[in-house]
Amino acid sequence: MAEIETGNFLSDDEILDVLTMMAPVLQKMFPLDTMVQISDTEKFLAYMPGREVIIPGDVVGTKVPPNNPIYQAMQSQGYVSFEVPREDVGISFKACAMPVKNKDGQIIGGLGMGFSLRSQNVLLEAAQNIAASAQAISATTEEMASSASILANTVEHLMSIQNSINDHLGNTDEILGMIKSIADSSKMLGINAAIEAAHAGEHGRGFSVVAEEIRKMGDDSLNSVKKIRNMLEAIKENLSLMTDKIMETAKSSQNQAAISEEISATVQDFAKTVNQIEEISRIL
Repeated sequence: MAEIETGNFLSDDEILDVLTMMAPVLQKMFPLDTMVQISDTEKFLAYMPGREVIIPGDVVGTKVPPNNPIYQAMQSQGYVSFEVPREDVGISFKACAMPVKNKDGQIIGGLGMGFSLRSQNVLLEAAQNIAASAQAISATTEEMASSASILANTVEHLMSIQNSINDHLGNTDEILGMIKSIADSSKMLGINAAIEAAHAGEHGRGFSVVAEEIRKMGDDSLNSVKKIRNMLEAIKENLSLMTDKIMETAKSSQNQAAISEEISATVQDFAKTVNQIEEISRIL
């Protein structure tokens, strides 16, 4: 409503008297700390100071100054509102006013109100602090997500290396099998050579020495194959343990990435809520 319109049965003075009597009621209607002013076209007729929203000095009977919202409402013939800074009266408040018209549509005065912005300022400051915290959390979450991504790539690389090692170990088993086969053949060759040397008697003595060395070489080769196989089995076992740890790390990195995404989504919702709080704080 751009102005207060009255019925046809009240005079100008009666209209202003009713508004003056209604001033305390108007003040109590608002939960915020509220100041109420009623004026005719020149001077203040009523003044209800708030708890903190107070205009210093005697107000009733004084001339309505040009910087007052009632004066501006009467001049513009419509509703006006603006924020009064803390520096003016020691507390910031929202000032608003509208002209009062009689039955003929003539402006006969004005109604002005001032609403404390203390709660709004506290809410706005809290929203700004929350927004700053949300930005810090968002930055940390992004860093966590980046670390999780790097960790996942590292785990994937380790898995590739582990698979390559397993492939090489499989080839080693084949090579060891070949060596064992050669060692078995060498040992059997040494045994056969020793038998033939024994049959040759004195003439096979030198060949007997060679046969013994061949047999010994076969035994040593078999022993070496056993040692290498044992070492490879130990390596395989350690690789298996490493694989388990890598899988656990991979799962952990995936969980971390998922949690980071959830936190990021929550922070985004949080930021939306902060914006809503700021909008609410600016309603007045």
